[in-house]
Amino acid sequence: MSTEQSTPRSSQSPSSLIGFLKIVGIPVGVVVALILWLKLSIPQIGGITPGNESPQIAAAGWLNGDAPKPDELRGKVVVVHGWFDL
Repeated sequence: MSTEQSTPRSSQSPSSLIGFLKIVGIPVGVVVALILWLKLSIPQIGGITPGNESPQIAAAGWLNGDAPKPDELRGKVVVVHGWFDL
């Protein structure tokens, strides 16, 4: 015969759940709100989005021949490395 008594497991009280939500929920909510605010308030600057036609690339000279036309580059990955002087 065992003399051990099983202790009943206490369920979480509503106040501890509310405390947990305050500690975790509020910071997560603030971070999500900040990300959404930044995403919506900062306009996109430059860049070409997928599906839009690229502009003609104008440069003073090309090392490997004439400047390519956008139709020749369609569907290809293009890396543009440039040195800009304002």
